[in-house]
Amino acid sequence: MSIRSKVKSNARRVLGQHYIKALIIVLILICVVFLFSLLMMVANVSASAFGYLKIMGDWNYLLSPAIVLVTLLLQLVLFSPLLIGASRWFYRLVGNEPGDIVDLFDYFAGAKNYFGSVWLEINLFVRRLFYTFLFTIIPIALTSAGLELFNGFWSPEPVPAAVASVVGGMLTLAGSILLALTGIFSWIFCKRYLPARYIYAEGGCSVRRAIKQSVYCMKGRKAELFLFDLSYLGWFLSCILVIPILFVAPYYLSAQALYVRVIMEYGQRTDTKDVPEQEPTREFTAEPPVSEPDSSWKEPEELSFDREGPQQSYSEPPAPDEPQEP
Repeated sequence: MSIRSKVKSNARRVLGQHYIKALIIVLILICVVFLFSLLMMVANVSASAFGYLKIMGDWNYLLSPAIVLVTLLLQLVLFSPLLIGASRWFYRLVGNEPGDIVDLFDYFAGAKNYFGSVWLEINLFVRRLFYTFLFTIIPIALTSAGLELFNGFWSPEPVPAAVASVVGGMLTLAGSILLALTGIFSWIFCKRYLPARYIYAEGGCSVRRAIKQSVYCMKGRKAELFLFDLSYLGWFLSCILVIPILFVAPYYLSAQALYVRVIMEYGQRTDTKDVPEQEPTREFTAEPPVSEPDSSWKEPEELSFDREGPQQSYSEPPAPDEPQEP
């Protein structure tokens, strides 16, 4: 049985004992996202209904993006502590340390916890956005140039329109394929930041330290998490019917927390066979493992002699006194 199968089966077992609490946690998160989306929609409708767009004159096209931006900022400052609290709750759940539902709101208590969670989410968002833009900028440029040529909005002077259209279609196709590939690659690459929330929530370290440890622990394991997400593709598609999300969301969050826990606690494992059979504990370290001294017994080195005697010095016991002849 693969490590993914073990993680998923154990997550189902743990979730079966605490499903109601996990469902309430998920419903709280969904309700917060839904309320902010509703707030953004109401703000846009109100701006159009009461004529605020006319008041702004030539700048009316900026009002709707401004409403979206303000709503996203509000969601960031209010939703970030909930994300960290939920990450810690599921992490402890799969470690046989289930907490209460009110633990979800722990990061609203105290300025350090609150602003630390917000700063962590800002860092993760900016880093993911930067690397996604870095990986996809060339495919986006190719696709945009191809669409311009194909639709006839732009064409070099000596090039006929028909040729420009054909070249534009080829560039659009190539850019779209490359964009899909680089999008998948950026998704895999950004998995390096997945354990950051769990490390920050459980490790009691700074935001910068949590991100560095997350990147270190995910070296060589980002593809594992990608395949893990891919194994839930059928479950995610079933959420189109809405009702399955009540099981899929707690199940996926529990399995993801358990997978991260395995990665964090078993460190430099190279094969699933090397994972020791022990229960996960709350404590963990993401530091590079310290090499232990080799305690295996070694054969003693043979002594080589030359004319001057042995090369390796050693002491012989003193010879007993011999009786002197009369």
